[in-house]
Amino acid sequence: MLRKTFYLLVLLLTIFPGFNSYTAQPEVSTEELLGQGLHQEEVEQNYEAAIQSYRAVLESPDATPSTAARSLYHMGGCLVKLDRLDEAQQAYEALLRDYREQPYYSVQAQSELVFLEKKISETARSSGFAVRKIVPPIEVGVVFPPSPDGRYLAYAGSNPRDLVLEELATGKIHSLIKCCDDSGAIMTNSILWSKDGNYILYGLLTHALKTETRAVRIVDGWINTLSIDQQFLVSWDWEPGKTSILAVLLETPERLFLNRVSVIDGSSTMLRRFPVNVPLPHHIKISPDGRFIAFHGLKPDDYKENDIYIWRLSDGEVISVTTDRANDELIDWAPDGQSLLFLSDRNGAPGFWKIPVTDGKPSGDVQLIKSDSGVLSPLGVTKTGILYYGSQQNQMEVFLTRLDFETGHVLEEPKPVNPYRLGNNSHPVWSSDGGSLAYLCGSQALTIGGKTLPPIVDKTLPPVGSPSRRRSTLHAG
Repeated sequence: MLRKTFYLLVLLLTIFPGFNSYTAQPEVSTEELLGQGLHQEEVEQNYEAAIQSYRAVLESPDATPSTAARSLYHMGGCLVKLDRLDEAQQAYEALLRDYREQPYYSVQAQSELVFLEKKISETARSSGFAVRKIVPPIEVGVVFPPSPDGRYLAYAGSNPRDLVLEELATGKIHSLIKCCDDSGAIMTNSILWSKDGNYILYGLLTHALKTETRAVRIVDGWINTLSIDQQFLVSWDWEPGKTSILAVLLETPERLFLNRVSVIDGSSTMLRRFPVNVPLPHHIKISPDGRFIAFHGLKPDDYKENDIYIWRLSDGEVISVTTDRANDELIDWAPDGQSLLFLSDRNGAPGFWKIPVTDGKPSGDVQLIKSDSGVLSPLGVTKTGILYYGSQQNQMEVFLTRLDFETGHVLEEPKPVNPYRLGNNSHPVWSSDGGSLAYLCGSQALTIGGKTLPPIVDKTLPPVGSPSRRRSTLHAG
């Protein structure tokens, strides 16, 4: 009897812990917690565990200034050993700021800071970027970008109407900003820090499903609602050194224009129209000198691959930066404006890449900065060139293989149906004749027989300040 073989469609759901949630320390004294941390650091060399113990000391109301200063100093040492130099720098700065009266640890921290500042500067000069993976120490809601100085991480609290700022080095909650009123409104999935870190711009979804744009001043919680109709807002970014934003607004489906909007008085001025026959600009980023706007946009007649472009504001010319078959999504400029950082699947797996740029034009080959498993979610780049990101490990993938139903053996190695969007494909369905396969690519793009249909556009939450609406929002847990 001939052995029958069949093609089998396999939907594989791979689940990994995306983030570690913070586990409360047992009720022990601060001295015992400090001793536990020292043992984890010096004997076990388990630096992550030691950092958590030192943080527990800092969170204890019974910690003496001497114990807290010693914990901060050792925390900085652990962070250095983990090559998280920017966080180590913040720990030593916190020691000098809060416990300067502790002479021994203050002197040691000052010495370490001299070394760290030199090493961080050398790293930024050599590569243009450094990369840090964010693992929130406590269970949080949506994670937002870090502050431009890398000191704070922003995220939604247990109440989605709250914005929490957490000090990355110490894990302390610095402030809790009530961004919204009591009408049931909540923040949308994106916020944007001003270049100086003094303001945060965010979208607000009201109980009537109307979206607003608001700015909040960090120092005193002052809030202003801007006169921007988010139904027509394509993307935005803060102007360097100013309290204003540049916003790409939709006039008609074929016509867009660039406006300058003051966050102080809400005044708006049109600067220039966006060129025609150019992809819709998503996730705009203004160069540090304010002369160029970088963005990514979908290629014509292609709903799954983006290219990166630079818009020269002096004459309105748009220059192509990447033109290959990869899906490239802009993250930001390097602090010196000499390169662009972007997310790409060009080597078959998600990774962070950079391309040198001179006078608004590409001037070299792309270079891999960092690759990681899972769905990468870039959070933001600090002024020192540190890229913070999260890796969401909850994924679905569609595979195709051949199966012998008589023996149950798999006859071929399963292959993904879409190797260029790994971890983003789900819900496969065969056609009635078995000749075509339909599946979801990402969260909104439907692919049938290898052809991707136009994505579904969410009119309620427009794509503001986010590299891609098709990429899942980063959550802890």
